[in-house]
Amino acid sequence: MGFFSICKGDPVIEALREIFKANPLRIPEKRVQPCCVVAKKDKKVSFRGKLGPLLQGDEAFEVPIHSSKMPQLSGKKTKEVGAEMGAKICGDLLKGFGFPGVDLSTAFNNSKDFSFSFQNVERHYIEINELGAALSSREINRDNPAATIFFKSESSLLLIDSIITSSGFDINMNKDASANLDVKVDEIKNLIGETDVKLNIKKNSENSISFEGEDALTFAFTCVEFVLDPATNKITSLEHEPSNVTMEKAAKSKKMVLDEEPSLLSFDD
Repeated sequence: MGFFSICKGDPVIEALREIFKANPLRIPEKRVQPCCVVAKKDKKVSFRGKLGPLLQGDEAFEVPIHSSKMPQLSGKKTKEVGAEMGAKICGDLLKGFGFPGVDLSTAFNNSKDFSFSFQNVERHYIEINELGAALSSREINRDNPAATIFFKSESSLLLIDSIITSSGFDINMNKDASANLDVKVDEIKNLIGETDVKLNIKKNSENSISFEGEDALTFAFTCVEFVLDPATNKITSLEHEPSNVTMEKAAKSKKMVLDEEPSLLSFDD
């Protein structure tokens, strides 16, 4: 899967990448949370689950998770795209909300240009200093087979330190395409069909349709890279520095943008 390349100049993607150093997901996911591990090797990125099971000992790994609103992203519109690309993006977003395989191309075949936006955007994050304190006396359990790839230098060990979430998205259309918006809403509902998954689809304004789910899903995340000392099994740094650098100095960590070009990430798992 890897990275799905998109055109440069999208205001939402640029804000996520340039301002927040975040990696946008092609399909939003609830499982992507702070303190989860991601493995990266070249262009392959896999989701590995929570950090705790990789640590030595029975002591629970706990670090506070903080939350804040993100008004600078709520309602911010993406770059306009054509019907084919728009239907594809909408289909991927709907997969995250529990509707796989929905083809909305017929609903948008008369639409020339439309954009997407997210509402009620929030950020959930861990403070790097608190993370460093929680890890200062902990070691990676080298006997755990899941940790092997990180000590053999096959993959980078990345920790998700913040997520950006929303419980829904809007499709914004131009005036010509939005002339029969009520009809489009009914057509979209018919294409999705009856389901136990709750998704509220409605006309949000004269030129937009909103999709609102029950749960907030992660549509972008930031991560930091851990450096392991193979002699002690400790996480010594969040930078590529000598192994005697302690986690208390982790405040100087660098966020990892996983692809050089604007793209949407799909996990290889």
